[in-house]
Amino acid sequence: MLEEIPGRKKKCPACGHFIYVRTRPSDRQRILVTESQAKEIELQWNCSSSSISCLGRRATHGTDLDALWKEYNHQIVETASQMNWGLYRNILLDMTDVLIIEQRYSQALKKYLEICYIDLNGPNNLSGNFDPEIMRIFPQWTPGAFPNMLAPKVIEQISELITHCGFSDGEVEAMYLEVANQNQQNLHLPLSPAEAWPELNASIDNARNVNI
Repeated sequence: MLEEIPGRKKKCPACGHFIYVRTRPSDRQRILVTESQAKEIELQWNCSSSSISCLGRRATHGTDLDALWKEYNHQIVETASQMNWGLYRNILLDMTDVLIIEQRYSQALKKYLEICYIDLNGPNNLSGNFDPEIMRIFPQWTPGAFPNMLAPKVIEQISELITHCGFSDGEVEAMYLEVANQNQQNLHLPLSPAEAWPELNASIDNARNVNI
């Protein structure tokens, strides 16, 4: 029992654990929750934001997600054939939004890990220019060309999904290696999965420590 409803995070006088104050996405009500419930609500808000970013450009309510997924698969093939790897990466991000809307969280996590591996390889858009001389000057991939290749929002989503799903560090690394090895084989990426993992893993750890 509380003498008054707190307006911000405070310790429970009975058990000593923190009480969190959050706004529930479903009805916009301010409620008191535990730490694990607070993380669940934060994930719900992020999922809601992802839904808007994914569907707002293409449709309103009632979008056929199966049709949208089919469209994305078509776009993936098209961008890969033109060696537009930056656009290819962005379509993967849109596909991840759909997975989150459908609450397929483990698959969404795999897709985010795939995106990070591609980001660390420095994707470029060649617009179908296959001239060897031009490709020598403007290659398909430039790993390490820019600092901070990993998108903070993607890393934040990865951290939240790991917490939400309860995956161990070993399980996350296994998921990463599965999708990264597949991508290196299919796309011939210059930076190996083993070379890319330490930077990605450190970024994930940092994000998770911030959220503790």
